[in-house]
Amino acid sequence: MLVDLLMSIMVRLKVIKDVYYLKSIILILCQRIIEMTFKRELELLVDSNGEINQINFLFNKIINGGFTGRDQVAVQAHIQELAEEGIPGPEVTPVFFSLTCNTLVCKDLIQVNGPKTSGEVEYVMCLKGDKTYIGIGSDHSDRALEQSSMGKAKEICPNIISETVWDYDDIKDHWNELEISSVVKNKMGDEYTLYQKDTLASIMHPDELKSVIMEKLKNPDLDKTIIYSGTIPVVANSPIYGELFGCKLYDPILDKTLRCEYEIQSVHSIF
Repeated sequence: MLVDLLMSIMVRLKVIKDVYYLKSIILILCQRIIEMTFKRELELLVDSNGEINQINFLFNKIINGGFTGRDQVAVQAHIQELAEEGIPGPEVTPVFFSLTCNTLVCKDLIQVNGPKTSGEVEYVMCLKGDKTYIGIGSDHSDRALEQSSMGKAKEICPNIISETVWDYDDIKDHWNELEISSVVKNKMGDEYTLYQKDTLASIMHPDELKSVIMEKLKNPDLDKTIIYSGTIPVVANSPIYGELFGCKLYDPILDKTLRCEYEIQSVHSIF
């Protein structure tokens, strides 16, 4: 409707007589308006070669991966476990969820609706031009809502990302050796409980992940995109609904660590 309205106005004003040319210009203009409207910005610290520099990272797309394990036999076993809990799994894996930009936060406190939510540790790709930055984060999800819609369960909760990221070029030659883990506290003051732990060899490689996403989107341009990798299995047999969630990505070769930790505050919708 916006395109038709603008075309009508410009034709009447005789700004451009070629209707097809006019329509293409207006479509490009509308696309730019949409991109500017939904564009968000993060201030990130890039830890590279012993130096830390701040960058302003502009993004307009967030994509969350799911069931992205390299061992697809284990992935199918996990889908069967979910089915037994009443959570429908996808027919084809991996799957990807496009989320709104306002779901991304870089803070130590989030608010959620209801008690049955939990985090999932994931590596996070921040794509800017020809550069890829790697962070650690959590794809927080509403476990009760997952039984009816996994996409809505992710959209209703924030995505959390670490303030510090690494330059992918610094770590890509030993990527599979990086260790990813998460911990959870049931209540403030309790000891941490190990929740997830594995190496990045268990999750799809960043290059493969980008390739699959570009193929599914039919679009080779992932500039200004943030991609959550998909998670690893939990150590326990079921989610732990704690009050504090912590993520860690450790590089044993360069001996450095990325961390992300946040408090979970449950807000009841009816009281």
